[in-house]
Amino acid sequence: MRLNRFIAFNSNYSRREADELIFNGHVTVNGKPVLVPGYDVKDDDNVSVLGKVIDRSDFLYVKFYKPRGFLTSYGDPYGRKNLNDFEFFKKTKLAYSGRLDNDSEGLIFFSNDGRIIHRMQTPKYDVEKEYIVYTKRPLGDEEKLAMENGLEIDGHRFKKCSVEKIGRNKYRVIITEGKKRQIRNMFKHFNIEVERLVRIRIANITLGELKPGDFKFLTKDEIKGLKECLRLE
Repeated sequence: MRLNRFIAFNSNYSRREADELIFNGHVTVNGKPVLVPGYDVKDDDNVSVLGKVIDRSDFLYVKFYKPRGFLTSYGDPYGRKNLNDFEFFKKTKLAYSGRLDNDSEGLIFFSNDGRIIHRMQTPKYDVEKEYIVYTKRPLGDEEKLAMENGLEIDGHRFKKCSVEKIGRNKYRVIITEGKKRQIRNMFKHFNIEVERLVRIRIANITLGELKPGDFKFLTKDEIKGLKECLRLE
């Protein structure tokens, strides 16, 4: 991960402030000054800012049930409901992985551990995301097979995915990428309207018994399992 991004993810400094600190010689990696914002920080590097080590033990790992009708953003120029409406996230401004659109609900992962966030957002790690999808009409057998084999929409070929029918108009869908409104667009490709979409899992982290608007800190076992999924253990 780039040094300036690492600092911004794991501290209260912005990316621009991190750049200035680096250029002015206030950042060291393993005890040596680094003046290049694009320096690649390794998992075992010790990064210090103004003489203070960024302590990885201070990292927070949080799962959150985003309710329907809220944006996955800190603030909105049009005054729509967003993460700042939840006091914990307004205060901590944790980075997140697993953006959900306004009409969708379910699991979002938050952390100030830049390594975790970076890997969860990097396609090569194939992080699974599991959804329960409610539709207006069922998929036909050929439509389901085409979706599983990877649809091509607007010039983009989606990766193969898992689609399991678990009710009359209810499906369990597992994908390993996260394009904007991906699942809605896959069903829309067959003129099927999604009435409700709930994400219930990211990697090994599950929604569990969380209710809309609730959050919970990950257990040690969940953190360990997540790092194993992301090849950090």
